[in-house]
Amino acid sequence: MVANEKGRPASWVDDFVCQPRRLWLSYFGYAVLVAGLVQLVVLPYIFPGIHDGHGLLVEGDWVRHHQVTADLARRIHEEGWSTWEFRPGGEHALNGINSAVYALTVPEPWTLIPLQAALHATSTLLLVYILRLFVSSWGVAVVGALSFLLFPSSLITFAQISKDAYSICGGFVFLYGWLLLARWPERSSWRRMIGIVALIMGGATLTWTTRPYLVEVMQGISVGFATLLMVRNAAASIRRAMLPSQGVLASAMAWLIVALLIPFESLGSELYFVGSDGYLASSNRMSPAAAIARLTEGPPATQSEPEEPPATQSEPEEPPATQSEAQPLSIVDVALTEVDPTVTLQWLSDHYAAIAAARARSTVPWNNSWWLPAAIDDRLFSLVALRNRWEENEGGSTVDQDVMPESPGEVLAYLPRLLAVGFLAPFPGQWFEDGSFESTSIMRRAVGIEMMLVYVTWVGLALSIWRWRASLELWFILAYGGVHTLALAFTIPNIGSLQRARYGFLMVLVALGIAGATSILSRGRIDKVARVRH
Repeated sequence: MVANEKGRPASWVDDFVCQPRRLWLSYFGYAVLVAGLVQLVVLPYIFPGIHDGHGLLVEGDWVRHHQVTADLARRIHEEGWSTWEFRPGGEHALNGINSAVYALTVPEPWTLIPLQAALHATSTLLLVYILRLFVSSWGVAVVGALSFLLFPSSLITFAQISKDAYSICGGFVFLYGWLLLARWPERSSWRRMIGIVALIMGGATLTWTTRPYLVEVMQGISVGFATLLMVRNAAASIRRAMLPSQGVLASAMAWLIVALLIPFESLGSELYFVGSDGYLASSNRMSPAAAIARLTEGPPATQSEPEEPPATQSEPEEPPATQSEAQPLSIVDVALTEVDPTVTLQWLSDHYAAIAAARARSTVPWNNSWWLPAAIDDRLFSLVALRNRWEENEGGSTVDQDVMPESPGEVLAYLPRLLAVGFLAPFPGQWFEDGSFESTSIMRRAVGIEMMLVYVTWVGLALSIWRWRASLELWFILAYGGVHTLALAFTIPNIGSLQRARYGFLMVLVALGIAGATSILSRGRIDKVARVRH
Protein backbone atom coordinates (compact mmCIF):
# COMPACT_ATOMS: atom_id res chain seq x y z
CA MET A 1 0.00 0.00 0.00
CA VAL A 2 1.26 3.47 -0.94
CA ALA A 3 1.09 6.63 1.14
CA ASN A 4 -0.35 9.94 0.06
CA GLU A 5 1.57 13.19 0.09
CA LYS A 6 0.35 13.97 3.63
CA GLY A 7 2.14 10.86 4.89
CA ARG A 8 -1.07 8.99 5.76
CA PRO A 9 -1.62 5.43 4.48
CA ALA A 10 -3.58 5.53 1.23
CA SER A 11 -6.85 3.66 0.80
CA TRP A 12 -7.32 0.79 -1.65
CA VAL A 13 -8.83 3.36 -4.02
CA ASP A 14 -5.62 5.37 -3.95
CA ASP A 15 -3.64 2.17 -4.43
CA PHE A 16 -5.64 1.33 -7.57
CA VAL A 17 -6.07 4.71 -9.24
CA CYS A 18 -2.56 6.03 -8.71
CA GLN A 19 -1.49 3.75 -11.58
CA PRO A 20 -2.51 5.52 -14.81
CA ARG A 21 -2.62 2.38 -16.94
CA ARG A 22 -5.24 0.72 -14.73
CA LEU A 23 -7.28 3.87 -14.55
CA TRP A 24 -7.21 4.49 -18.30
CA LEU A 25 -8.17 0.89 -19.08
CA SER A 26 -11.14 1.09 -16.73
CA TYR A 27 -12.34 4.29 -18.40
CA PHE A 28 -11.77 2.82 -21.86
CA GLY A 29 -13.62 -0.38 -21.00
CA TYR A 30 -16.58 1.59 -19.65
CA ALA A 31 -16.79 3.77 -22.76
CA VAL A 32 -16.55 0.79 -25.16
CA LEU A 33 -19.22 -1.15 -23.26
CA VAL A 34 -21.67 1.75 -23.01
CA ALA A 35 -21.18 2.91 -26.61
CA GLY A 36 -21.68 -0.64 -27.85
CA LEU A 37 -24.88 -1.02 -25.84
CA VAL A 38 -26.22 2.32 -27.09
CA GLN A 39 -25.54 1.61 -30.76
CA LEU A 40 -26.35 -2.11 -30.89
CA VAL A 41 -29.05 -2.59 -28.24
CA VAL A 42 -30.58 0.55 -26.69
CA LEU A 43 -31.38 2.53 -29.84
CA PRO A 44 -32.37 -0.34 -32.19
CA TYR A 45 -34.46 -2.33 -29.72
CA ILE A 46 -35.41 -0.22 -26.69
CA PHE A 47 -35.92 3.20 -28.31
CA PRO A 48 -36.50 2.45 -32.01
CA GLY A 49 -38.52 5.64 -32.38
CA ILE A 50 -35.39 7.77 -32.01
CA HIS A 51 -33.13 5.42 -33.99
CA ASP A 52 -32.01 6.65 -37.41
CA GLY A 53 -30.24 3.42 -38.26
CA HIS A 54 -26.63 2.32 -37.82
CA GLY A 55 -26.84 2.93 -34.08
CA LEU A 56 -27.30 6.70 -34.50
CA LEU A 57 -29.82 9.09 -32.96
CA VAL A 58 -32.24 10.83 -35.31
CA GLU A 59 -31.78 14.47 -36.28
CA GLY A 60 -28.11 14.86 -35.45
CA ASP A 61 -24.95 15.90 -37.26
CA TRP A 62 -23.61 12.39 -36.66
CA VAL A 63 -26.05 11.07 -39.27
CA ARG A 64 -24.56 13.35 -41.92
CA HIS A 65 -21.02 12.53 -40.74
CA HIS A 66 -21.74 8.83 -41.21
CA GLN A 67 -23.16 9.32 -44.69
CA VAL A 68 -20.25 11.46 -45.82
CA THR A 69 -17.68 9.16 -44.25
CA ALA A 70 -19.21 6.08 -45.83
CA ASP A 71 -19.16 7.80 -49.22
CA LEU A 72 -15.50 8.74 -48.80
CA ALA A 73 -14.67 5.15 -47.82
CA ARG A 74 -16.48 3.89 -50.92
CA ARG A 75 -14.40 6.22 -53.09
CA ILE A 76 -11.24 4.90 -51.46
CA HIS A 77 -12.24 1.33 -52.35
CA GLU A 78 -13.15 2.28 -55.90
CA GLU A 79 -10.38 4.76 -56.75
CA GLY A 80 -7.62 3.88 -54.32
CA TRP A 81 -6.02 5.55 -51.33
CA SER A 82 -4.81 8.44 -53.48
CA THR A 83 -8.30 9.92 -53.07
CA TRP A 84 -8.05 9.97 -49.26
CA GLU A 85 -7.70 13.39 -47.59
CA PHE A 86 -6.98 14.17 -43.98
CA ARG A 87 -9.22 17.24 -44.17
CA PRO A 88 -11.73 16.58 -46.98
CA GLY A 89 -12.70 19.81 -48.65
CA GLY A 90 -10.15 21.71 -46.56
CA GLU A 91 -12.38 21.63 -43.48
CA HIS A 92 -12.24 19.55 -40.26
CA ALA A 93 -10.50 16.17 -40.19
CA LEU A 94 -13.27 14.10 -38.57
CA ASN A 95 -14.54 12.74 -41.87
CA GLY A 96 -11.02 12.11 -43.10
CA ILE A 97 -10.02 10.11 -40.02
CA ASN A 98 -13.27 8.17 -39.92
CA SER A 99 -13.20 7.41 -43.65
CA ALA A 100 -9.81 5.74 -43.18
CA VAL A 101 -11.29 3.56 -40.41
CA TYR A 102 -14.32 2.72 -42.56
CA ALA A 103 -12.11 1.83 -45.51
CA LEU A 104 -9.94 -0.47 -43.38
CA THR A 105 -12.90 -2.17 -41.65
CA VAL A 106 -16.58 -1.82 -42.54
CA PRO A 107 -18.62 1.39 -42.98
CA GLU A 108 -20.48 1.17 -39.68
CA PRO A 109 -20.28 3.60 -36.72
CA TRP A 110 -19.49 0.78 -34.27
CA THR A 111 -16.04 0.48 -35.87
CA LEU A 112 -15.27 3.96 -34.53
CA ILE A 113 -16.09 3.06 -30.92
CA PRO A 114 -12.53 2.07 -29.89
CA LEU A 115 -11.07 5.32 -31.21
CA GLN A 116 -13.70 7.55 -29.61
CA ALA A 117 -13.61 5.55 -26.37
CA ALA A 118 -9.82 5.98 -26.25
CA LEU A 119 -10.17 9.74 -26.63
CA HIS A 120 -12.85 9.90 -23.93
CA ALA A 121 -10.77 7.76 -21.57
CA THR A 122 -7.73 9.95 -22.17
CA SER A 123 -9.77 13.09 -21.47
CA THR A 124 -11.04 11.63 -18.20
CA LEU A 125 -7.55 10.59 -17.10
CA LEU A 126 -6.23 14.06 -17.92
CA LEU A 127 -8.98 15.58 -15.82
CA VAL A 128 -7.91 13.36 -12.92
CA TYR A 129 -4.34 14.63 -13.29
CA ILE A 130 -5.59 18.23 -13.44
CA LEU A 131 -7.55 17.79 -10.21
CA ARG A 132 -4.60 15.99 -8.62
CA LEU A 133 -2.69 19.28 -8.80
CA PHE A 134 -5.12 20.62 -6.17
CA VAL A 135 -6.02 17.68 -3.94
CA SER A 136 -3.75 15.29 -2.05
CA SER A 137 -5.78 12.12 -2.69
CA TRP A 138 -6.00 10.24 -5.96
CA GLY A 139 -9.39 8.97 -4.85
CA VAL A 140 -10.76 12.51 -4.50
CA ALA A 141 -9.43 13.42 -7.95
CA VAL A 142 -11.12 10.36 -9.46
CA VAL A 143 -14.43 11.21 -7.77
CA GLY A 144 -14.29 14.70 -9.24
CA ALA A 145 -13.63 13.39 -12.76
CA LEU A 146 -16.46 10.84 -12.63
CA SER A 147 -18.99 13.55 -13.47
CA PHE A 148 -17.32 14.06 -16.85
CA LEU A 149 -17.18 10.32 -17.47
CA LEU A 150 -20.73 9.42 -16.41
CA PHE A 151 -23.04 12.36 -17.19
CA PRO A 152 -25.60 11.43 -19.90
CA SER A 153 -24.41 14.30 -22.11
CA SER A 154 -21.08 12.52 -22.49
CA LEU A 155 -22.80 9.77 -24.48
CA ILE A 156 -22.96 12.07 -27.49
CA THR A 157 -19.19 12.46 -27.28
CA PHE A 158 -18.20 8.80 -27.56
CA ALA A 159 -21.35 6.84 -28.46
CA GLN A 160 -22.14 8.89 -31.58
CA ILE A 161 -19.92 10.26 -34.36
CA SER A 162 -18.76 13.51 -32.81
CA LYS A 163 -16.01 16.08 -33.18
CA ASP A 164 -16.21 16.76 -29.45
CA ALA A 165 -14.18 13.68 -28.52
CA TYR A 166 -11.20 15.21 -30.32
CA SER A 167 -11.65 18.84 -29.29
CA ILE A 168 -12.29 18.01 -25.61
CA CYS A 169 -9.25 15.75 -25.39
CA GLY A 170 -7.10 18.36 -27.14
CA GLY A 171 -8.40 21.06 -24.83
CA PHE A 172 -7.58 19.05 -21.71
CA VAL A 173 -4.04 18.35 -22.98
CA PHE A 174 -3.64 22.07 -23.71
CA LEU A 175 -4.88 23.07 -20.25
CA TYR A 176 -2.76 20.48 -18.42
CA GLY A 177 0.32 21.74 -20.21
CA TRP A 178 -0.30 25.31 -19.07
CA LEU A 179 -0.91 24.16 -15.50
CA LEU A 180 2.42 22.34 -15.51
CA LEU A 181 4.11 25.44 -16.89
CA ALA A 182 2.68 27.46 -14.01
CA ARG A 183 4.40 25.02 -11.63
CA TRP A 184 7.53 24.50 -13.70
CA PRO A 185 10.03 26.45 -11.54
CA GLU A 186 9.34 23.97 -8.72
CA ARG A 187 11.02 21.23 -10.75
CA SER A 188 13.37 22.91 -13.17
CA SER A 189 14.36 20.70 -16.09
CA TRP A 190 14.91 21.40 -19.77
CA ARG A 191 13.43 18.03 -20.63
CA ARG A 192 10.36 18.88 -18.58
CA MET A 193 10.06 22.25 -20.32
CA ILE A 194 10.21 20.67 -23.78
CA GLY A 195 7.55 18.18 -22.70
CA ILE A 196 5.29 21.00 -21.50
CA VAL A 197 5.60 22.85 -24.80
CA ALA A 198 4.87 19.61 -26.67
CA LEU A 199 1.76 19.05 -24.54
CA ILE A 200 0.35 22.49 -25.22
CA MET A 201 1.05 22.43 -28.93
CA GLY A 202 -0.14 18.83 -29.22
CA GLY A 203 -3.41 19.73 -27.53
CA ALA A 204 -3.90 22.69 -29.84
CA THR A 205 -3.18 20.50 -32.87
CA LEU A 206 -5.66 17.81 -31.79
CA THR A 207 -8.32 20.47 -31.26
CA TRP A 208 -7.54 22.01 -34.64
CA THR A 209 -8.21 18.74 -36.45
CA THR A 210 -11.95 18.96 -35.76
CA ARG A 211 -12.73 22.46 -34.45
CA PRO A 212 -10.13 24.82 -35.95
CA TYR A 213 -11.81 27.98 -34.68
CA LEU A 214 -11.27 26.93 -31.05
CA VAL A 215 -7.51 27.31 -31.52
CA GLU A 216 -8.09 31.00 -32.06
CA VAL A 217 -9.83 31.10 -28.67
CA MET A 218 -6.93 29.13 -27.21
CA GLN A 219 -4.54 31.71 -28.57
CA GLY A 220 -6.41 34.53 -26.84
CA ILE A 221 -6.50 32.61 -23.57
CA SER A 222 -2.79 31.85 -23.89
CA VAL A 223 -2.05 35.56 -24.09
CA GLY A 224 -3.81 35.96 -20.74
CA PHE A 225 -1.97 32.97 -19.27
CA ALA A 226 1.40 34.28 -20.42
CA THR A 227 0.65 37.72 -18.98
CA LEU A 228 -0.35 36.29 -15.59
CA LEU A 229 2.73 34.07 -15.53
CA MET A 230 5.01 36.99 -16.31
CA VAL A 231 3.48 39.14 -13.55
CA ARG A 232 3.59 36.27 -11.04
CA ASN A 233 7.19 35.40 -11.88
CA ALA A 234 8.30 39.02 -11.67
CA ALA A 235 6.68 39.42 -8.25
CA ALA A 236 8.21 36.14 -7.05
CA SER A 237 11.64 37.23 -8.24
CA ILE A 238 11.33 40.54 -6.39
CA ARG A 239 10.40 38.66 -3.21
CA ARG A 240 13.29 36.28 -3.90
CA ALA A 241 10.87 33.36 -3.86
CA MET A 242 12.13 32.41 -7.31
CA LEU A 243 15.43 32.78 -9.08
CA PRO A 244 15.20 35.61 -11.63
CA SER A 245 16.63 33.33 -14.32
CA GLN A 246 13.85 30.80 -13.70
CA GLY A 247 11.16 33.45 -13.88
CA VAL A 248 12.54 34.93 -17.09
CA LEU A 249 12.86 31.52 -18.73
CA ALA A 250 9.34 30.42 -17.79
CA SER A 251 7.88 33.73 -19.00
CA ALA A 252 9.84 33.53 -22.25
CA MET A 253 8.58 30.00 -22.89
CA ALA A 254 5.00 31.13 -22.26
CA TRP A 255 5.26 33.84 -24.89
CA LEU A 256 6.99 31.41 -27.25
CA ILE A 257 3.95 29.17 -26.98
CA VAL A 258 1.71 32.12 -27.86
CA ALA A 259 3.85 32.75 -30.94
CA LEU A 260 3.75 29.06 -31.93
CA LEU A 261 -0.06 29.17 -31.90
CA ILE A 262 -0.19 31.99 -34.45
CA PRO A 263 0.22 29.77 -37.56
CA PHE A 264 -2.95 27.90 -36.67
CA GLU A 265 -4.90 31.04 -37.51
CA SER A 266 -3.62 30.80 -41.08
CA LEU A 267 -4.54 27.12 -41.22
CA GLY A 268 -8.26 27.67 -41.02
CA SER A 269 -8.98 28.78 -37.47
CA GLU A 270 -11.06 31.83 -38.33
CA LEU A 271 -14.69 32.30 -37.34
CA TYR A 272 -17.45 32.23 -39.93
CA PHE A 273 -20.91 33.60 -40.57
CA VAL A 274 -23.31 33.42 -43.50
CA GLY A 275 -24.28 36.59 -45.33
CA SER A 276 -27.83 37.41 -46.35
CA ASP A 277 -27.30 35.94 -49.83
CA GLY A 278 -25.90 32.65 -48.53
CA TYR A 279 -22.26 33.39 -49.21
CA LEU A 280 -19.82 32.18 -46.57
CA ALA A 281 -18.11 35.25 -45.17
CA SER A 282 -15.11 35.33 -42.87
CA SER A 283 -14.56 37.46 -39.79
CA ASN A 284 -11.04 38.08 -41.07
CA ARG A 285 -11.49 41.39 -42.89
CA MET A 286 -8.75 40.98 -45.46
CA SER A 287 -9.59 42.94 -48.61
CA PRO A 288 -10.14 41.14 -51.94
CA ALA A 289 -7.12 42.92 -53.39
CA ALA A 290 -4.89 41.70 -50.57
CA ALA A 291 -6.17 38.16 -50.95
CA ILE A 292 -5.52 38.17 -54.69
CA ALA A 293 -2.06 39.67 -54.17
CA ARG A 294 -1.11 36.94 -51.72
CA LEU A 295 -2.58 34.28 -53.99
CA THR A 296 -0.34 35.25 -56.90
CA GLU A 297 2.76 34.68 -54.77
CA GLY A 298 2.37 30.86 -54.76
CA PRO A 299 2.34 28.32 -57.61
CA PRO A 300 -1.04 26.94 -58.65
CA ALA A 301 -2.13 23.39 -57.95
CA THR A 302 -5.28 21.35 -58.29
CA GLN A 303 -8.36 22.58 -56.49
CA SER A 304 -11.94 22.31 -57.68
CA GLU A 305 -14.07 25.39 -57.82
CA PRO A 306 -16.18 25.55 -54.66
CA GLU A 307 -19.93 25.51 -54.74
CA GLU A 308 -22.29 27.91 -53.08
CA PRO A 309 -23.35 26.68 -49.62
CA PRO A 310 -26.89 25.49 -48.95
CA ALA A 311 -29.35 27.97 -47.53
CA THR A 312 -30.06 25.99 -44.37
CA GLN A 313 -27.96 23.92 -42.02
CA SER A 314 -28.97 21.56 -39.23
CA GLU A 315 -26.58 23.26 -36.85
CA PRO A 316 -25.42 26.77 -37.82
CA GLU A 317 -22.36 26.48 -35.61
CA GLU A 318 -19.91 25.66 -38.39
CA PRO A 319 -19.99 25.38 -42.19
CA PRO A 320 -20.41 21.92 -43.74
CA ALA A 321 -17.11 20.14 -44.19
CA THR A 322 -17.58 17.64 -46.99
CA GLN A 323 -16.31 17.78 -50.52
CA SER A 324 -19.79 17.30 -51.91
CA GLU A 325 -21.03 20.25 -49.84
CA ALA A 326 -17.90 22.38 -50.21
CA GLN A 327 -18.22 26.02 -49.29
CA PRO A 328 -16.75 29.03 -51.08
CA LEU A 329 -13.16 29.45 -50.04
CA SER A 330 -12.69 31.78 -47.12
CA ILE A 331 -10.42 34.76 -47.57
CA VAL A 332 -7.54 33.23 -45.63
CA ASP A 333 -7.95 29.84 -47.33
CA VAL A 334 -7.83 31.38 -50.82
CA ALA A 335 -4.87 33.53 -49.88
CA LEU A 336 -2.83 30.68 -48.43
CA THR A 337 -3.78 27.64 -50.53
CA GLU A 338 -2.92 26.78 -54.07
CA VAL A 339 -5.75 26.79 -56.62
CA ASP A 340 -6.48 25.30 -60.00
CA PRO A 341 -5.26 27.40 -62.95
CA THR A 342 -8.84 27.55 -64.26
CA VAL A 343 -9.82 29.55 -61.17
CA THR A 344 -8.93 32.96 -62.58
CA LEU A 345 -8.18 36.18 -60.78
CA GLN A 346 -11.35 37.63 -62.28
CA TRP A 347 -13.41 34.90 -60.63
CA LEU A 348 -11.70 35.60 -57.34
CA SER A 349 -12.36 39.30 -57.69
CA ASP A 350 -16.04 38.66 -58.37
CA HIS A 351 -16.20 36.14 -55.54
CA TYR A 352 -14.84 38.50 -52.92
CA ALA A 353 -16.84 41.40 -54.27
CA ALA A 354 -19.94 39.26 -53.70
CA ILE A 355 -18.84 38.52 -50.14
CA ALA A 356 -18.25 42.21 -49.49
CA ALA A 357 -21.69 43.00 -50.92
CA ALA A 358 -23.25 40.31 -48.75
CA ARG A 359 -21.57 41.81 -45.71
CA ALA A 360 -22.91 45.24 -46.64
CA ARG A 361 -26.44 43.83 -47.05
CA SER A 362 -26.15 41.73 -43.92
CA THR A 363 -28.50 42.23 -40.99
CA VAL A 364 -25.50 42.40 -38.65
CA PRO A 365 -25.15 46.08 -37.76
CA TRP A 366 -22.14 46.96 -35.67
CA ASN A 367 -20.94 50.22 -34.12
CA ASN A 368 -17.20 50.20 -33.58
CA SER A 369 -16.00 51.38 -30.20
CA TRP A 370 -13.35 54.06 -29.77
CA TRP A 371 -12.25 52.70 -26.39
CA LEU A 372 -11.46 49.14 -27.51
CA PRO A 373 -8.40 48.05 -29.54
CA ALA A 374 -9.33 47.18 -33.09
CA ALA A 375 -8.33 43.51 -32.65
CA ILE A 376 -10.71 43.05 -29.71
CA ASP A 377 -13.48 45.00 -31.41
CA ASP A 378 -13.13 42.82 -34.49
CA ARG A 379 -13.39 39.64 -32.40
CA LEU A 380 -16.56 40.93 -30.74
CA PHE A 381 -17.99 41.65 -34.16
CA SER A 382 -17.19 38.06 -35.19
CA LEU A 383 -19.03 36.72 -32.13
CA VAL A 384 -22.05 38.92 -32.83
CA ALA A 385 -22.07 37.80 -36.46
CA LEU A 386 -22.05 34.17 -35.35
CA ARG A 387 -24.92 34.86 -32.97
CA ASN A 388 -26.92 36.50 -35.75
CA ARG A 389 -26.88 33.24 -37.67
CA TRP A 390 -29.56 32.08 -35.21
CA GLU A 391 -31.79 35.10 -35.80
CA GLU A 392 -34.15 33.17 -38.09
CA ASN A 393 -33.78 29.85 -36.27
CA GLU A 394 -36.99 28.85 -34.52
CA GLY A 395 -35.63 25.90 -32.55
CA GLY A 396 -37.63 24.82 -29.53
CA SER A 397 -34.75 25.51 -27.15
CA THR A 398 -33.60 28.82 -28.59
CA VAL A 399 -33.20 31.53 -25.93
CA ASP A 400 -32.89 35.32 -26.13
CA GLN A 401 -33.39 35.20 -29.88
CA ASP A 402 -34.30 38.89 -29.89
CA VAL A 403 -31.00 39.89 -28.26
CA MET A 404 -28.56 40.80 -31.03
CA PRO A 405 -26.06 43.38 -29.66
CA GLU A 406 -24.86 46.09 -32.02
CA SER A 407 -21.94 47.51 -30.04
CA PRO A 408 -19.39 46.48 -27.38
CA GLY A 409 -21.46 48.35 -24.80
CA GLU A 410 -24.52 46.25 -25.58
CA VAL A 411 -22.41 43.09 -25.32
CA LEU A 412 -21.32 44.15 -21.82
CA ALA A 413 -24.91 44.95 -20.86
CA TYR A 414 -25.94 41.41 -21.86
CA LEU A 415 -23.15 39.83 -19.79
CA PRO A 416 -25.19 39.19 -16.57
CA ARG A 417 -27.88 37.34 -18.51
CA LEU A 418 -25.17 35.54 -20.48
CA LEU A 419 -23.64 34.25 -17.23
CA ALA A 420 -26.99 32.76 -16.27
CA VAL A 421 -27.50 31.11 -19.66
CA GLY A 422 -23.94 29.81 -19.87
CA PHE A 423 -23.72 28.28 -16.40
CA LEU A 424 -27.33 27.61 -15.35
CA ALA A 425 -29.27 26.76 -18.52
CA PRO A 426 -31.30 24.75 -19.25
CA PHE A 427 -33.39 26.20 -16.47
CA PRO A 428 -35.73 24.03 -14.34
CA GLY A 429 -38.79 25.09 -16.31
CA GLN A 430 -37.26 23.63 -19.47
CA TRP A 431 -36.38 20.21 -18.04
CA PHE A 432 -39.84 18.74 -18.55
CA GLU A 433 -40.87 20.53 -21.75
CA ASP A 434 -41.27 18.51 -24.93
CA GLY A 435 -38.55 18.95 -27.54
CA SER A 436 -38.92 19.16 -31.30
CA PHE A 437 -38.27 15.40 -31.51
CA GLU A 438 -38.72 12.44 -29.20
CA SER A 439 -34.94 12.20 -28.84
CA THR A 440 -34.64 15.82 -27.67
CA SER A 441 -37.46 15.30 -25.16
CA ILE A 442 -35.59 12.36 -23.64
CA MET A 443 -32.34 14.34 -23.57
CA ARG A 444 -34.08 17.22 -21.76
CA ARG A 445 -35.08 14.89 -18.95
CA ALA A 446 -31.55 13.53 -18.66
CA VAL A 447 -29.98 16.98 -18.80
CA GLY A 448 -32.36 18.11 -16.07
CA ILE A 449 -30.85 15.53 -13.72
CA GLU A 450 -27.39 16.73 -14.73
CA MET A 451 -28.22 20.34 -14.02
CA MET A 452 -29.51 19.58 -10.53
CA LEU A 453 -26.08 18.13 -9.77
CA VAL A 454 -24.34 21.04 -11.50
CA TYR A 455 -26.20 23.57 -9.33
CA VAL A 456 -24.93 21.78 -6.23
CA THR A 457 -21.37 21.69 -7.52
CA TRP A 458 -21.33 25.48 -7.98
CA VAL A 459 -21.39 25.68 -4.17
CA GLY A 460 -18.38 23.38 -4.07
CA LEU A 461 -16.67 25.48 -6.74
CA ALA A 462 -17.18 28.63 -4.67
CA LEU A 463 -15.58 26.90 -1.68
CA SER A 464 -12.73 25.72 -3.91
CA ILE A 465 -12.12 29.21 -5.22
CA TRP A 466 -11.88 30.57 -1.69
CA ARG A 467 -9.61 27.72 -0.60
CA TRP A 468 -7.19 27.91 -3.54
CA ARG A 469 -7.57 31.59 -4.41
CA ALA A 470 -3.82 32.16 -4.13
CA SER A 471 -3.08 29.46 -6.72
CA LEU A 472 -2.37 30.69 -10.23
CA GLU A 473 -3.42 27.30 -11.57
CA LEU A 474 -6.93 27.84 -10.20
CA TRP A 475 -7.33 31.02 -12.23
CA PHE A 476 -6.05 29.24 -15.33
CA ILE A 477 -8.82 26.63 -14.96
CA LEU A 478 -11.48 29.26 -14.30
CA ALA A 479 -10.38 31.24 -17.35
CA TYR A 480 -10.23 28.16 -19.57
CA GLY A 481 -13.67 26.86 -18.60
CA GLY A 482 -15.36 30.23 -18.08
CA VAL A 483 -14.23 32.07 -21.21
CA HIS A 484 -15.01 29.17 -23.52
CA THR A 485 -18.42 28.61 -21.92
CA LEU A 486 -19.39 32.27 -22.17
CA ALA A 487 -18.18 32.57 -25.77
CA LEU A 488 -20.19 29.52 -26.79
CA ALA A 489 -23.27 30.68 -24.86
CA PHE A 490 -23.10 33.98 -26.72
CA THR A 491 -22.62 32.54 -30.19
CA ILE A 492 -25.04 29.60 -29.77
CA PRO A 493 -28.33 30.92 -28.29
CA ASN A 494 -29.82 27.44 -28.44
CA ILE A 495 -29.75 25.33 -25.29
CA GLY A 496 -29.66 21.97 -27.09
CA SER A 497 -26.65 22.85 -29.23
CA LEU A 498 -25.00 24.75 -26.38
CA GLN A 499 -25.24 21.79 -24.01
CA ARG A 500 -23.11 19.68 -26.35
CA ALA A 501 -20.69 22.41 -27.38
CA ARG A 502 -19.85 23.59 -23.86
CA TYR A 503 -19.67 20.14 -22.23
CA GLY A 504 -15.91 19.78 -21.98
CA PHE A 505 -15.38 23.33 -20.75
CA LEU A 506 -18.21 23.34 -18.24
CA MET A 507 -17.25 19.95 -16.82
CA VAL A 508 -13.76 21.17 -15.90
CA LEU A 509 -15.40 23.61 -13.50
CA VAL A 510 -17.92 21.04 -12.28
CA ALA A 511 -15.18 18.49 -11.61
CA LEU A 512 -13.12 21.07 -9.72
CA GLY A 513 -16.15 21.92 -7.57
CA ILE A 514 -16.79 18.25 -6.77
CA ALA A 515 -13.14 17.56 -5.97
CA GLY A 516 -12.86 20.66 -3.80
CA ALA A 517 -16.02 19.87 -1.81
CA THR A 518 -15.04 16.21 -1.44
CA SER A 519 -11.58 17.21 -0.26
CA ILE A 520 -13.01 19.57 2.35
CA LEU A 521 -15.48 16.95 3.61
CA SER A 522 -12.77 14.27 3.71
CA ARG A 523 -10.48 16.53 5.70
CA GLY A 524 -13.30 17.29 8.15
CA ARG A 525 -14.02 13.59 8.60
CA ILE A 526 -10.36 12.80 9.23
CA ASP A 527 -10.05 15.63 11.74
CA LYS A 528 -13.19 14.41 13.54
CA VAL A 529 -11.81 10.86 13.77
CA ALA A 530 -8.51 12.19 15.11
CA ARG A 531 -10.31 14.18 17.84
CA VAL A 532 -12.34 11.12 18.85
CA ARG A 533 -9.20 8.95 19.12
CA HIS A 534 -7.52 11.51 21.35
